[in-house]
Amino acid sequence: MVVCSQLAGLVAGWRASRTRPSAALAESAVQGGEHVGMLRGVASLVALAAGVVLTVVAVEGPVENASQTIPLVLLCHLAAIGLAGPWIGRCVSALCAPLLRASGGAPGELAVAGTRARARRLSAAITPVALVTAFAVAELTTATGSGTDSAADRWGEVFLTLVVVSFGGLVAANTLVMLALERLREFSLLRVVGARRWQIVQTVATEGAIITLAGVGTGAAAGCAVMLPLGARTGTPLSGLPGWAWLAVALFGAALVAVSSGAPLLRMLRVRPMDGLTRHAH
Repeated sequence: MVVCSQLAGLVAGWRASRTRPSAALAESAVQGGEHVGMLRGVASLVALAAGVVLTVVAVEGPVENASQTIPLVLLCHLAAIGLAGPWIGRCVSALCAPLLRASGGAPGELAVAGTRARARRLSAAITPVALVTAFAVAELTTATGSGTDSAADRWGEVFLTLVVVSFGGLVAANTLVMLALERLREFSLLRVVGARRWQIVQTVATEGAIITLAGVGTGAAAGCAVMLPLGARTGTPLSGLPGWAWLAVALFGAALVAVSSGAPLLRMLRVRPMDGLTRHAH
């Protein structure tokens, strides 16, 4: 904990110390335009490679080791997703862009432009949604495929799944709320130049759909990448996960993004546009 917190502070401080004061003021006034370095991409590939190596070792080793390795392999994949978050967001936005421009009108165009410009910030929202999805897939696969006869053991698996998903959901909700609240000035400016409230709501809803697709999609991919080889090795195959579980995971991710982004938006839309331009969200 100490090493991670201090390292994060040093990295942030090093970047701030190398930024010219005028550039720093411009960056703080306008969201977006963040440059994502190649070091982050290389680190993502390293984390992904570590997950692949651990998977191979676990598949070739004893069954007990494979079961204990599942959380570690899952974390490697999630680290790769977190590091590659900006590129994931841009790729999903690019894939959705033709449909959004054709059917979404101005709000769809704003959503596409916003997700591209705020790629680094949105990665902070994609990662916890992916975490919730991946752990839900892994835990539900284990719970439904364990084949234990003990009701206490089965309840323990379900309870563990609920704890993990609830914790990840709180992290994701907190991140999404913070990202929404920092956009008070942006939304106020849109209203000043003529945007209606429903157009802003539609824009945020479209961005939420992109975040959901990116987070739930990558999380499900990570869960499958772990449980397909290791689930079969430990006797809890991914094929044993029922359809209702997949649907529940997807709906939970969508509801999490919608509520966490929509609740602060409704509060900000009650602020007068001129007031929103002159003060920060609280």
